[in-house]
Amino acid sequence: MLPFSPEYILQNQSELKQQLTIEHLLTNQSGLDCDITNEQAAGNEEKMDYSPDWVKFTLDLPIQVTGSFSLSIR
Repeated sequence: MLPFSPEYILQNQSELKQQLTIEHLLTNQSGLDCDITNEQAAGNEEKMDYSPDWVKFTLDLPIQVTGSFSLSIR
């Protein structure tokens, strides 16, 4: 994913983010901290609504393990 967005300087940079693919995003397996099914989640979906740049907001999220399921659809 990151080669498609070279204009972004990301927070929470890690080797896992380097491995993030479009397939991970399309199958809700990015490992990004955006799981609305988890009651302990940080509410990042609502915070994103107020962000002027949703792509940067999403790419700046902490990442767990790519391939781990997270549902961020409301």
